[in-house]
Amino acid sequence: MIQTETVHKRVEVVADILCDLCGESCRVIPKETEGFDGPERFSHSTLKFHGHYWSGYDCLFFELSLCEKCTMEIFERRKTATQLRTDVL
Repeated sequence: MIQTETVHKRVEVVADILCDLCGESCRVIPKETEGFDGPERFSHSTLKFHGHYWSGYDCLFFELSLCEKCTMEIFERRKTATQLRTDVL
């Protein structure tokens, strides 16, 4: 026999992700949309930096969340941006 019980748990969920460059929300699917209540509501990239010994930034670590627009602007600055776009297609 399988016995079940109803349990109520407190769960921490991501309410929003804000871009660390422009401050805009990274939300691409409205909060009210049914079936999308997880991280798939957001489209963002994460930029990480860790300064190593003798680098001038020893032990400096930071992590930035970037929206789609800011991410694409960074890639567009690269000389190889055209190559990156063609590799994806």
